[in-house]
Amino acid sequence: QLADLFRGERTGAAGPGEPVVLKLFHLKTSDANYARSVADTARQVIPPAVVGPDGQDLKVFNSKVHVAYEVAGVTGAILTGLAIKAFGLVPALLIHPPMLLLAAWLFTRLKLAPAVAHHAPATGSVLGKLKDGAGRAWADLKAGAAAVKGSRVVFWAAIALVIPLLLHRLLESLLIPIAAKVVLADPSVAAWIIAASNFGELLGAFWLMRANRDESKPSKLRSPFWIRLMSLGVLGLWTFSLAPSLWFILPAVAFGSMTWAASDLSLRSKIQESLPAELRGRTFGFLTAAAFALVLLVSASLGFAFDAFSAGPTFWAVNAILSAVVLGLLFAASRLAKTYPKQ
Repeated sequence: QLADLFRGERTGAAGPGEPVVLKLFHLKTSDANYARSVADTARQVIPPAVVGPDGQDLKVFNSKVHVAYEVAGVTGAILTGLAIKAFGLVPALLIHPPMLLLAAWLFTRLKLAPAVAHHAPATGSVLGKLKDGAGRAWADLKAGAAAVKGSRVVFWAAIALVIPLLLHRLLESLLIPIAAKVVLADPSVAAWIIAASNFGELLGAFWLMRANRDESKPSKLRSPFWIRLMSLGVLGLWTFSLAPSLWFILPAVAFGSMTWAASDLSLRSKIQESLPAELRGRTFGFLTAAAFALVLLVSASLGFAFDAFSAGPTFWAVNAILSAVVLGLLFAASRLAKTYPKQ
């Protein structure tokens, strides 16, 4: 895949932003994502076990974790931009294998408690074990779906949570690389836009953390507030169509990411607080599966759209659809607000 990408980039046989971007998207989202989805689900279950089920404590804890890895995200994106500028697109990609090997080695150094099995291990043939595992996975997904459907709080929080999950994946994996290569005609600026996105997420996490630091009283900035703010941030993506300049796109993406991160962390904490321990993993597993299914469907549709209609009209269509999504977010915020006790 790297060899194909190199040939397309060097010869110019790939049209502007087409196979090169699609291969980048494939490289980013294929091999490791099944493990990443497991890890993403697991990290939603851990915080209540560490700090307890109090919503305010969960928001502070989740925000601190997010601030920590967005510092790494901003640094990494800036260094990637410098590497692309200095060495070119494909040589910059070659840093991934050694960095992944280093991360794997560091992970083997962690001291982990022994795993606790909550079910009897499957016995018999390999096929029997696969069938048993698939059956338990399907049962867990159904239990997660039932938990979402059975609680008004979790249902409306989940509706609003899936949107930033979807936008985050599509923006950083597909829309920003295409905008950089085709609209702005400079692939290296994708790193600066992603750095702005990560910096915005850092600010959003920090803002949410500061809003919930005072444990003597509940924060006035509850999840419905963050959802409404996120709706405004989503509209900032119109800059890709109305003001396709790096200096307009950078602040718009940073502001949008700030609002999405704050809303995402607030809603995750709200769901963690609202679920019993035995349902958290199943519920977040279902939500993660639903989000990634949407990412697959929407990214494939966008790929066909960019091939058929080019970047300009497709960005206009994307923004028009997102404007309609904003109305749905505002409705979800109003429904979620009614689940809070009146002050």
